[in-house]
Amino acid sequence: MRRYPFRPSITDRLMVKALRKALPPNQRRLFDASLVELLKGEIQYFTDRATNGHILFVAAVLCLYRSLRRIGHSDPAAKAIIRRSLRGLGRKSTAFIIWATCALTRDSFQTIRKYSRDRAKNAYGPTFQISESDIDQGFVSEVHVCGYRTFLARHQALDLTEVLCEWDSVWIDALPNTIAFRRPTTLALGGKSCRFEFRQK
Repeated sequence: MRRYPFRPSITDRLMVKALRKALPPNQRRLFDASLVELLKGEIQYFTDRATNGHILFVAAVLCLYRSLRRIGHSDPAAKAIIRRSLRGLGRKSTAFIIWATCALTRDSFQTIRKYSRDRAKNAYGPTFQISESDIDQGFVSEVHVCGYRTFLARHQALDLTEVLCEWDSVWIDALPNTIAFRRPTTLALGGKSCRFEFRQK
């Protein structure tokens, strides 16, 4: 990773390593080279730490897809492998963080709201546009512009956007059972936004 045009964080490195493991060992060096080459063309978009990490992540997903197709997997088979890999990324650590955060408060709903608000502000960077508003018995966090989708559009790979939505299951599944959750629309499926609705039960 020393050849990347920015310094990846430990989390970045672990995500790339996990995706890379979906390939046979004899294909991993080519994956590495493809990823480095892809990132060279993205230099102008490396504006901040959060954006750098998101670009590296989605670039690794795209390189994994291309590698799987190159070694003979069909489009559906390659996407299925990526979905399985994404569902495993950060599942245990995310579940622990959400559990620990809620366990230390009397109001888990407001804690989740603050957690969602803080992540929208600090964890995504300028390539995402996210708003928050009140709804009956809860709130909605709405993604109007998705940095992953913008990246994939640059590389003519918008069909992978829906696959990336699978990653949301990592934190959705970790929500406490006192919170009802819905995601009625997504940009990937033609919606005007990705709408994340949280309500108190």
